[in-house]
Amino acid sequence: MEQELSRDKKMIVEVLGEPVAVAPSDLYDAEFKRSLVGFSPDEVKAFMASVGDELERLIEQNRRLRFQVEQLQDQLGEYRRTEESLKNALVSSEKLRSEILDEAKREAELLVDEARLEAKQLYQDAEKTREKIKQEIARLALQKERFKAEFGALLDAHGKLMQTEFQTENEDE
Repeated sequence: MEQELSRDKKMIVEVLGEPVAVAPSDLYDAEFKRSLVGFSPDEVKAFMASVGDELERLIEQNRRLRFQVEQLQDQLGEYRRTEESLKNALVSSEKLRSEILDEAKREAELLVDEARLEAKQLYQDAEKTREKIKQEIARLALQKERFKAEFGALLDAHGKLMQTEFQTENEDE
């Protein structure tokens, strides 16, 4: 039951994407039978031309609006792709920020641990040095006491020797 479409109707289908029941050319070319008590043929033709003109205007407007809709849909698709790209970039940057922050925390913890170990080592070294100095002071104090005792004994021995010498000299005299 497919009817053969006229050239005008085929063009309208191509422009609009759907068939129309009446094409403007149908209105311009319409022929009516004449009757004695009918309408004025000139008025009917004028009205049909007016309706044809309006139908042409509406078809053209419909075509322009469909074109605009296609453009806006393309634009919307581009905006959606851009939005998706921005979302992906945001997610990636958040992930990268989180990774950088985690890495910085790990590095900070390592630095703090290293500093604690170094401080502990420095403290232990200082304690060892303090202990060595303490031992050296004790050794030097002991050596001083020995020196004092030996020197005192030497002085006593010299003193006694000198006394003996003086006494011998005095007796010889």
